[in-house]
Amino acid sequence: MSYIRLKLGAINTTVPIKVTGPDKVSILGKCVRISPSQLIDEARNLLISQLPQNDRAYDYEVEADRQPREIVVPAGIEVRIKPRLPSGGARCGLNTVVLDITVDGANAASTSVTLRVKAVAEVLTATADIHQNDPLTDKNTSWEKRDITTISNPITKSSDADASERIAHR
Repeated sequence: MSYIRLKLGAINTTVPIKVTGPDKVSILGKCVRISPSQLIDEARNLLISQLPQNDRAYDYEVEADRQPREIVVPAGIEVRIKPRLPSGGARCGLNTVVLDITVDGANAASTSVTLRVKAVAEVLTATADIHQNDPLTDKNTSWEKRDITTISNPITKSSDADASERIAHR
């Protein structure tokens, strides 16, 4: 109520205005709540669709690096979440996805979600000391699922099937 009085006082009318009513007013209306998990799912789906899918020897793991807040928009006939990548293409590492929320075709809100993409594969790892000219066997190596995002030229099960076969039979 004091806000209304302040604004009316700023008009500086010569006519006296009497304002009556409660000090606090609640405005009620229909709205749509978009949860952080919905926002993350939309961002993740876009990111996965943009990542390379052909002839790869690894899988992707995508997780939220920063949790967005819940978004509340006015209710309408059609509420849509439109994700987009402002940086161009998706890649391993950190990616920011912008989410524009429209209500009946008009922009109602915008937020962003930061997702971390990891390339994960079964890689050959040493389980014991391996000296020069020692054969690689199942006694001194094992296959473990690892993040290979920063590893150059890892030996993966699917990238070197012959090596996998040779190690398994020693």
